[in-house]
Amino acid sequence: MPESILLCELGNLNWPEIESSAFQTFTFDYCISSSNRAVSRGYLNGLVSLIEKAGPASIIAQSCKVISLANLGKKAASPILLQKAETLYFDLLPTFRWTISNERKSTTIQSLITAVLLGLYEVSIACGQVINTLFDVDRSLRLLVPN
Repeated sequence: MPESILLCELGNLNWPEIESSAFQTFTFDYCISSSNRAVSRGYLNGLVSLIEKAGPASIIAQSCKVISLANLGKKAASPILLQKAETLYFDLLPTFRWTISNERKSTTIQSLITAVLLGLYEVSIACGQVINTLFDVDRSLRLLVPN
């Protein structure tokens, strides 16, 4: 990840560079190809080509942007990236709801993978909140109970 992403001032963020770096980091961390397709298909294998076919404005590309920014935001401890991911997530939900309520569109692989990506976002954010809560409880207990 370019250090420039972490050192940017709020007004000088290069969002295309950040989003590209976030996507590369996400696919490196989460997309796993199987060496033996008879045993496993891998995890999110083919996501990059699926997004390339669907286009950058597609719901699957946008959902990947959400989890990519959240993933990078957690790694970099960047509230700006986490806030951007959250905003994109809530902007995307009405469109995804419409897509899955449409019978012809809801049965596509894009809809399934979009649901997986948005689920990953939910789990990622929930885990972060649980960990923060545990740290807060631990800190409070240390203050209350002398050594």
